[in-house]
Amino acid sequence: MLFVVARAAWRQLPAKLRYKIRPVVTLVAMLIYKAQTRAAKRAGTACNRGKLVVAGFLGTSSGLGELGRNFVLLFDRIGVTPHKANISAIAVEDFPAGDEFPADVSTDGGVVIICCNPDVLLPVLVKFKKHNIAKMRVVGYWAWELEKFPAYWLDALDYVDEVWVPTHFIANALTRTVKAAGKSKVVSVVPCFKPLDDVVHPATVDPFPQLQGRPLAYFGFDVGSNVTRKNPQAVIKAFFKARDALRARNSAVRPALILKLHREVSWPEGVQALEALIGGDADVVLLKQTLTRDEMRALIARVDVVVSLHRSEGLGYTMMEAMLAGKPVIATGWSGNVDFMDSDSAILVPYTMIPVRDPQEVYNNLGASWADPDVDFAAQALERLFENPEERAALGAAGRQKIRAYCDMSQWRTTLPSSVMQLIN
Repeated sequence: MLFVVARAAWRQLPAKLRYKIRPVVTLVAMLIYKAQTRAAKRAGTACNRGKLVVAGFLGTSSGLGELGRNFVLLFDRIGVTPHKANISAIAVEDFPAGDEFPADVSTDGGVVIICCNPDVLLPVLVKFKKHNIAKMRVVGYWAWELEKFPAYWLDALDYVDEVWVPTHFIANALTRTVKAAGKSKVVSVVPCFKPLDDVVHPATVDPFPQLQGRPLAYFGFDVGSNVTRKNPQAVIKAFFKARDALRARNSAVRPALILKLHREVSWPEGVQALEALIGGDADVVLLKQTLTRDEMRALIARVDVVVSLHRSEGLGYTMMEAMLAGKPVIATGWSGNVDFMDSDSAILVPYTMIPVRDPQEVYNNLGASWADPDVDFAAQALERLFENPEERAALGAAGRQKIRAYCDMSQWRTTLPSSVMQLIN
């Protein structure tokens, strides 16, 4: 009952305040967990073989939620049927997606992969206390977007046996931070993606009939995942530059931009700033409504170019799904996305590294830097692709070939550490 009341109160707090007090919440959860568990810290104790449990925000529409859901699919594809533990009850958003922990799983051995970041790991372990996972091998699957990890996250290393991350960018960031703090932990890169049989199919219905015959650029992002980092402002500016250049040359091409927002209530002032930048321009379609999976597939199938001028990405699902759909991608050539794209499979935008300045106050005070992509370069690339469907098709095909190789299941299986696989029945 106390947890339910605390969760309800947490959800009522402004997003900016939640980010500020998360370190305190993590510390409190750590103290509670230590008090409740005599052998709280993981000491590399040998575990028995048993079942695989994938715990994640399975009922939350977020990047971490997608990671957990994709892990379930990926293990299933290689013949290892995972049991699911839905930890969305501790999240701001929670829709039905299964039980907190599978009742039919013995915890005398096996593995639990917890797909959540260190700032909420301890609250998850407090919830799992009654399920007694002390005899299971605990894997933390962490995702982060900057070149430095928050220092207070490192305390969570004591409560996992090993850490997996989706990209080399994250692995390097975590390894540097861990080493600088004088700690050690095994960190493995285990990619996480949608299986190839769950990709976009050609649209049967045009979601934008009013834009029929016009080339469409697209960018979608979660406002709660940080507007400044996602950098939609640069996408809007690049589009305006490309469109105006076409107009100046009296080109017959009339492009439009589709901008998809999710969780805009997370930072209303940021959304208002975007709307002011758009200025009611008829060539920009701002989508705020929640779309079904089929509607998102139809959207991706319809657009002609996907643009991500991010300042930093841990992974980059939007770009990955675009490449799987055979769409040409223009993206900042830095951070997690370069694990699955190169200059032959996408247009990589050059950038300048600048200090992090975050109005949402998520990433400040880390002493980190991120990319400032070249908007003029991106605009010229957009202008060229808008006018050349043959180049769009060729780049999209190259991107699809690249991402299909990255998503090859036999290759993915080789990334799974033996320390875990040998414990799964």
